[in-house]
Amino acid sequence: MSVTTNGAMRCGTNTMNNACRALVGGLLLAVVVSSICAESVLSKTYDDRRTGLVVHFPSNWNIDSDGPAFAIVSFPLSQRPRQWLVPVDGAQIVVMCPPKGVVDIAGWLYSDRVFPDDATRCDLAMNCCGTIAATRVDERVPESAIPGARSTSYYFALGKRLYKADLFYRGRTREEYFKSVLLAVVKNLERGKAPSDEP
Repeated sequence: MSVTTNGAMRCGTNTMNNACRALVGGLLLAVVVSSICAESVLSKTYDDRRTGLVVHFPSNWNIDSDGPAFAIVSFPLSQRPRQWLVPVDGAQIVVMCPPKGVVDIAGWLYSDRVFPDDATRCDLAMNCCGTIAATRVDERVPESAIPGARSTSYYFALGKRLYKADLFYRGRTREEYFKSVLLAVVKNLERGKAPSDEP
């Protein structure tokens, strides 16, 4: 009796382990596929004089030209809520230069009030110039400010110029897709003409 019970328990445990492995494998595959799909559909290109970068982004995203920096959104601009920056399950990606007076990543993080424990060092495999060091910051916006809002940012340098690529989104349904688009946009940045505030 005990043998049968132990065997059943072992069988149940093995089945559960296999199911967990399959689930984890499926999730990892979904993230990889999402990233590949995001990178393969960067069919729009914009030469941004404000940053001195050529930006590639998906065809179903739209440029928002009203802000001070290059920005794209995952929804029609007519659907932007009045109170919130993006609708639920919508996102915005902004690529910008640092504020005046900021000369390094540490200074930029301090300017953005990012605590050291909230920043993670990482490597980015850039298509234009190989692997570069970057700093990633993931934040959850207080519910009282913007419900369901989160952001992911990459701080990095291309040559002597500093940049930040910032993803702001609401809801969790398309979270992995939005993050994969952000990463694909960053990895495919190209140096263009000098920023408009340089000679």
